[in-house]
Amino acid sequence: RRRVLRITGGLPGFQALMVRVPEARRAIILLSNARTMVWRLDDFAVAIGRILDRRPYAMPKRSVAEAIAAAVNEGRASATIARDFDAMRADTARFALAEPEINRLGYFFLARGATARAVDIFALNVRAFPRSANVYDSLAEAQLARADTALAIANYRKSLELDPGNSNAVNILKRIAP
Repeated sequence: RRRVLRITGGLPGFQALMVRVPEARRAIILLSNARTMVWRLDDFAVAIGRILDRRPYAMPKRSVAEAIAAAVNEGRASATIARDFDAMRADTARFALAEPEINRLGYFFLARGATARAVDIFALNVRAFPRSANVYDSLAEAQLARADTALAIANYRKSLELDPGNSNAVNILKRIAP
């Protein structure tokens, strides 16, 4: 066990990670200007550290969110993206699936007015993480933005069922539910 100091930073389109291991007199500094919204710098830092320690390492896995974003940018149909998503979920040797990354991708599309695409992305996250109150809350938000009030109400209620302390869902349901 060694003490590891880690700091991150960045702004849209840029990301930085610095990992220091004082005992080993080592610093790993990673900078990215990738225009994707998902960075896996921590995975790279771990692999680099293991290489420097002459220990076995694994290549970082590809982010499912990043792969889905690329598929959307290529103009693939929602049904095709859903099939690809299921295949990537099953391929845990090559792909890493993280709820927050998929959620950020959904909000990326929602912020750009692509509400139908955002709903599709959030629905994938619900399929992958059906016990997470947050994914239902996010799906409901996108459905509400798309004016699917009945579906939004159902998903806010599901979010509350999983997390009765979800004040966001409570407040929105007070406004929109009969």
